[in-house]
Amino acid sequence: MSESFDKVQELQQILWRVFQRINLYTRKFLSEQGLTMARFIVLQDVNENHPTTMGDIQKRLGMAPATLTGLVDGLVEAGLINRWRKESDRRSVYLAPNPKGQELCRQVFEYRAFILREAVAQGDSLNLDALNENLMALLNGLNVIIRTKGKCRDGADLEGPCCGRDRLGKKRRG
Repeated sequence: MSESFDKVQELQQILWRVFQRINLYTRKFLSEQGLTMARFIVLQDVNENHPTTMGDIQKRLGMAPATLTGLVDGLVEAGLINRWRKESDRRSVYLAPNPKGQELCRQVFEYRAFILREAVAQGDSLNLDALNENLMALLNGLNVIIRTKGKCRDGADLEGPCCGRDRLGKKRRG
């Protein structure tokens, strides 16, 4: 193995651990609000892309229709999003956050920022500007791959599950 490959593997592991820990704190915060992480992921997507359709969310998140419907039902019942159909297009179901849903997203991101500030304060040699710049460069590189290649090794869209794996990275059966 090359040193470059080893460094990329190390980066992948570090990013995975960071996100795992942030999500651990997020789950705790969400449980206090009576919300699951899966529902929050949908709420966050609706909040960032509103108004949006169920079909568009399915594509962006790689969720099965039945799974998404159950999550959306819970968000509607909790009073976090609005759901409707247009008279001109009865087939599509549209979603948008309401003020309560937008406020919850804001609170979650504020809480996560608080946790990150606490973590950054623990690192004496952490250069936050350089870290943000490097992570943005990584994100931009990933976006270029999605735009230019558009497909993964197994022919699946890069924006959804690919490489014979589901959206959580586990190998698909069959």
